[in-house]
Amino acid sequence: MGEKGSGKSSLINLLKGVQKEESAKPTYAMEYSFAKRTTHNRKEVVHMYELGGGRQLADLVATPLTRESYKYIVYVIVVDLSKPSTLMESLHFWINTIRDAVKLSFN
Repeated sequence: MGEKGSGKSSLINLLKGVQKEESAKPTYAMEYSFAKRTTHNRKEVVHMYELGGGRQLADLVATPLTRESYKYIVYVIVVDLSKPSTLMESLHFWINTIRDAVKLSFN
């Protein structure tokens, strides 16, 4: 998750081993993708949910969060370092959004 244009899709593509596209398509709502790898004869799958739309759709952060999945979820906040004046405020917003989603899921 992160602000619009912060590089979320680029990070996911990097994790998946996809070469950089000339023009990345915008992410709408929440998009699912996965990456697989085999290490030491063990297959691993990473499920990734990318939140598009910036703050407008921040409530969707809770979508993959359940009591069963809670211990396996890692939220990644992507920040745009080309806009240092908004960095701390953006981090604060997304951390609070995650905190609120966790509270809702366990009430």
